[in-house]
Amino acid sequence: MEKLTIEPGQGIGLIKLGMNKLAVEKALQDYTASYHGINYGDNYFADAFRIEYDLEEKVKFVEIPWTLKNVFTCTCSDIDVFNTKAEELIKKLDNISPYDRQHQELGYTYVFPQWGLSLWRSRKFEEDDMQTDWFKNLSPENQEDELRFMYFESVSIWSESYYT
Repeated sequence: MEKLTIEPGQGIGLIKLGMNKLAVEKALQDYTASYHGINYGDNYFADAFRIEYDLEEKVKFVEIPWTLKNVFTCTCSDIDVFNTKAEELIKKLDNISPYDRQHQELGYTYVFPQWGLSLWRSRKFEEDDMQTDWFKNLSPENQEDELRFMYFESVSIWSESYYT
């Protein structure tokens, strides 16, 4: 599986901070051309990459969903961000750049402000939760759904100007 590299302060894969819209469209077309026909339609990558632009129409924010792990090995500092449990991933990344321990959505959102990186999951699930009665009483299908929240659902990078 091809690697999609997440570079805080730089970009994700072919999409780089500071790119103009035309360059982004070209990069998305390159992904589509490479993977079209492998169960990914014309708009798959355009929809998967969430991109925001500044007033000069340059990329200032890029987010990717966990579903891209079916296409790529998504790595940041050589760590697979979507196949590494959230608790382990946070510890590893925190050793490289500290996360904001005061963030209002801590547990769901981890922001690494010096790095320009954030990780998000809609729900929090930890290994200890598997021993609780509420989890044991779930159907096997629902248990499988819950286990998904041991991992992050999206990763994003942004430029320094994103929050200004």
